Amino acid sequence: MKYQPKIIKCRLKTGGKTINEIREQNKGQGLTYRDFENIQKAYEEFDGVVLLLSLWDYDNHESYHVYGWDDEVDEKMMMGIYHAEQTHPFPRYKGKKEEFIADWKAGKYNPGCPMCFEKEDVEELEVIREEVKNMIKYINNPFEDIVKIMNDIDPNINADIQFNPSLKGKDFGECGMVTFPADDSTPLIDISTNIPFEAMIEVLAHELAHIIAGEESEHNTEWNKAFQKIQIEWQLKHEDNGVTVEVAKYEKGTEDGFEYEDELECIDISIGMFKASVVDGVRLYPYVITSKGKRYISEQGE
Repeated sequence: MKYQPKIIKCRLKTGGKTINEIREQNKGQGLTYRDFENIQKAYEEFDGVVLLLSLWDYDNHESYHVYGWDDEVDEKMMMGIYHAEQTHPFPRYKGKKEEFIADWKAGKYNPGCPMCFEKEDVEELEVIREEVKNMIKYINNPFEDIVKIMNDIDPNINADIQFNPSLKGKDFGECGMVTFPADDSTPLIDISTNIPFEAMIEVLAHELAHIIAGEESEHNTEWNKAFQKIQIEWQLKHEDNGVTVEVAKYEKGTEDGFEYEDELECIDISIGMFKASVVDGVRLYPYVITSKGKRYISEQGE
């Protein structure tokens, strides 16, 4: 079952704020006095509106995201968002009220980003749906599976892999890297722990492919044909084998219009086209995998 945010019926309480209060709330954002006036107008339109807001795990439930509203408050939401649009750093509707309203009523308006409210501006009235976590867990160790596949491609491959929280990037080259020791000993692959679990698996395969291709320290400059061939080969092998995942059992029935099935499902997950994600709350302890086996390192030691 896929992740679903918590949905809450709420009343907005944004009215009555002074310019000084709004300035303090938005300190450091480079806004002008005219921007503060437009925010104040937006707040007055939003004040008292009852709508659906959502809380999401990815931002630690810090902000209330707009989820939907009824037709009777559409006019107030439209005008509130119009005033908010006037403060946009790249405004599309600066002083273009008629154009904005026309696009809104034609269903062409796209805010381009989530619209959120802070906790102090929200009164919760009723929980419509509780948050549903990703109920998926790995049966096999997917990192070990990748190492096995790479050993099939090149039986002589040898590398140490460690998960490194100091790597903060989200792109290749920032979330994974290979260190080639000067004495030609075993290369070390570092993988960021700040990326999704499935992305760690793909980074591992990506960096192992560079080692097998013999690109060594120059591999960041250009991906050669050998590397690209290995990338295709491991993805095909992994898709054929699959990584078995188990979907946690949940009760059958209907609650608030949402269906729950009572069965245990097993599906395959492939690296190139992910169909599942790791159960929320699974803790990945730092550990090292080598092509000759694996050893775990917990907080208490080996």
